[in-house]
Amino acid sequence: LNFTNRLSKMSKLKGSKLINEVDACRVEGNWQRIFELYPTISSKGSGLEHLSKFLSGEANLEFYLENVKFANTPGDQHEQPLQKAKSELLSVFDFDDLKPVVTFEANLLLAKLNYCCGKFDDSVSGLNKSKLEQADVEFQNLRTLYLEAEAYAIKGMCLETIPPQKFSNRHQKMARVEKIASCYIKSLELALSYFQEYAKYIASRQSIQSIQQSNNAQHGQKISVFIEIALQRVPLVFIKHGQLDQAVEQYRRMINVLDSTAIGYHQLQQALCRQLAEVLYRGIVDFRYRHPYPVSFRMGEIAAASFLPLPPLPFFGELLAVSPSKSHMFVPSNRFEEIFLLLSISEMIGQRDGWQENMSARSVHNMLIQLLGSLRQFRLLGDMLCSVLRRQTEQDRYLWLQYSLCLFSDRMFDQAMSAIRLCLQLNTDNTAEADLFLLAARIFAENFGAYDQVANVHAIEMAESAYRSTDNVHVKSRCLLLVGLAMSLKVDSRPSTVRLDRLSMTRRRPEAVLTVLKRAAVLDPSDYMAEFYLALEYAFDGRLELAECHCRRSFALCQDSPITAFLLALLLTAKNRLAEALQLVDEAVVEHPRHSALLVLRLKLLVKLSQEDGTQSATERSLFAAAKELLMLWRIVQQDPFRSPTPSEMKAPSSVGAQEQQRCHLLAHSTAHLSAGSGSCTGAGNYTDQGDHDSTTFTGLTGPATDVSVVAADSGDTSSEDLSLHFSELSMGTVTNQARLRGEGTIWLELAEILLQLGMVDEVEQCLAEAYNSCCSQTFQILYLKGRVFHVLEQLANAKACYKTTLSLFAGHTAATRHLALIYQAEGNYSMAEKLLRDVVRAEPVNFENWFSLAELFSIRQASVEAADCFAIALDLYHSSPLIPFSVIPRTLKHL
Repeated sequence: LNFTNRLSKMSKLKGSKLINEVDACRVEGNWQRIFELYPTISSKGSGLEHLSKFLSGEANLEFYLENVKFANTPGDQHEQPLQKAKSELLSVFDFDDLKPVVTFEANLLLAKLNYCCGKFDDSVSGLNKSKLEQADVEFQNLRTLYLEAEAYAIKGMCLETIPPQKFSNRHQKMARVEKIASCYIKSLELALSYFQEYAKYIASRQSIQSIQQSNNAQHGQKISVFIEIALQRVPLVFIKHGQLDQAVEQYRRMINVLDSTAIGYHQLQQALCRQLAEVLYRGIVDFRYRHPYPVSFRMGEIAAASFLPLPPLPFFGELLAVSPSKSHMFVPSNRFEEIFLLLSISEMIGQRDGWQENMSARSVHNMLIQLLGSLRQFRLLGDMLCSVLRRQTEQDRYLWLQYSLCLFSDRMFDQAMSAIRLCLQLNTDNTAEADLFLLAARIFAENFGAYDQVANVHAIEMAESAYRSTDNVHVKSRCLLLVGLAMSLKVDSRPSTVRLDRLSMTRRRPEAVLTVLKRAAVLDPSDYMAEFYLALEYAFDGRLELAECHCRRSFALCQDSPITAFLLALLLTAKNRLAEALQLVDEAVVEHPRHSALLVLRLKLLVKLSQEDGTQSATERSLFAAAKELLMLWRIVQQDPFRSPTPSEMKAPSSVGAQEQQRCHLLAHSTAHLSAGSGSCTGAGNYTDQGDHDSTTFTGLTGPATDVSVVAADSGDTSSEDLSLHFSELSMGTVTNQARLRGEGTIWLELAEILLQLGMVDEVEQCLAEAYNSCCSQTFQILYLKGRVFHVLEQLANAKACYKTTLSLFAGHTAATRHLALIYQAEGNYSMAEKLLRDVVRAEPVNFENWFSLAELFSIRQASVEAADCFAIALDLYHSSPLIPFSVIPRTLKHL
């Protein structure tokens, strides 16, 4: 009954109504409806009986290409299924009274059919027969416009596929290239016109027939593969000829046209956004970048610079010019903003409509990771990856790895460890486990190892697991290097048990650490890092000859490492070869003029040499010149405008709480779906409270290493810049404003200590005031130096109060403890002074000043044997002590 009703309704479609219905179906690509109307079309009196074969052949061809999802794979496999369509289209030419537009469209359809069957020569012949280049057929409907856009694209692809003949000169070759490019450009122009006109057509159809709105939208989203190829190849034509600006403008035109249509072609828009982002990111430098607005004067520039004439488009200015109604639209102000906007649009379309290809998704995510990573926008990148991972149905190990690296860069170490554990569980083929284990070992050792022995144990376990999971000699060497660093940090984090005799000072480092580092150096003789840390361990152990030997090997392997030059200079100062050390530091400063540690060391060397020469005026001149250079170095460093704030800089919990909740929920949810038996990174969650703290913060290059938890209580911020203030080469625009002020304050404190040694008390107080004004986070060091000033002025009560306040802020400040003991000694409280000095010696057994102060106390108390031992130890340490303690060098891989 329903079929009968449908036939009765179709029988009523005659004359103009039937013609309008057929035209609408052709424009909308509703070929199934054409099949249903075919009996009516072919019947006598329908008004379209002379076009029945043409419409049937067109419908068969287009319906086949839609069903087989033709993806530009021409070949003879399509010839048999399209035989009927071909015969029907050829029969069109048997009629003599057909309109020119029908003959024109039939030739275009036959050319498309021949291209699909792999007959490129026949396709070009058919297009030439249709007189495509001289077509004077009026576009009576959108279907004709669409077919002509396809025809130019097909002609361009045929010309590219057909092997070229031998060219007698380069002009003939250039003419062929220009002909192909001209076909693609004409196809582009016609396609853009079609998109705009089709949007108007859909709007009028929906206003008249609102019932067909959903049906029209469904068909309107389809686009021919030939037009897609033409649209994507037009910018490539300009890129091949080095005209990047024209290629960028073509991309912008297409994206704006597609976005302005009522029916969006989202998949094509996504591909174009991704391609334009890649061109801007990899092919355009900042000084060549042109803003997308205004456009009124840009068309003339582009046409003049183009090697092919661009036909004028009346709607081009209207689409891109900012009209009053569109003044609220966001306009990128620089290249990075436009790249991020394009990638965000592409990622949004992919998440909403589903990624057509995994490679497209990977390409977009890779560029987002590279872009935001280069801009140091780790917080934004982490939020983006968190959103992507939450939407995924299957766990992607690659994205989890990038997410863990992002968390690691954002100093969220506990969450980074959880993400690394998930990566290890998702790794089924065990191909890249060594890298993950090494990353986990670095997180434990470099960020928790200085104050937590359990973290060092985990770091050793991770590094040993990495060693077992790889056969690469270089990676094995790095694994052993991390084991050695973790063992060294573990030794330093133990409570000291130093006895007051010379025998206890002959060996201060366990042999196991040196053995592991030797194995690392033997495994990879070309690794300068293994030689460097082996030299550093020998320096800690007091074996300066071996330390210098290995340090020179490291310096020979990599002469561009400033920290290696710094250690070698310290070793030379420990041997009292100050002139040679100064020459080495001067050479290193020439290569690394922005390395703060080298500049501070040069400052101390200049002062030391001037003091030995006895030239006070030269001392002051060299001192102030070097200090001025250091201060200017830190003052010219600007804040990085693209850097994400660290967690400790985000003081408002409400702004971060939602994002942190999402990340924790994501990690917990993903962990619940993975087997708990394979988790190797156990214990990562134990360090949540210390995740944002430094592993080795120090008061200055001459001060002792400080405990992070105490510093955090005083300063409220212990981000990674504290650790790298002096041991990372400064670069413009990559240091936070807070780190810049902290670096400047540290220089004022260094200058104050040197001036105090020279007895310039008034200048010391001015330096302390400057350090305080620069928002220096090391308040305890300012109080300590203030106490030293009172001590020199013999105001012992004020000095004692300052020392006690310093120790209340930072209990591990050995210098304040030693000077407080000297005040107790001056007051006659020998027992309290001895207790404090013994604590100082246990905390810093390699500082000769501690042993000398203890020896003087024993002399006063008539303890001759203990005093003799302490004097002997102090003398031995004095002849092997560097100008700056070796302990200020951070044991991390990121500073080498």
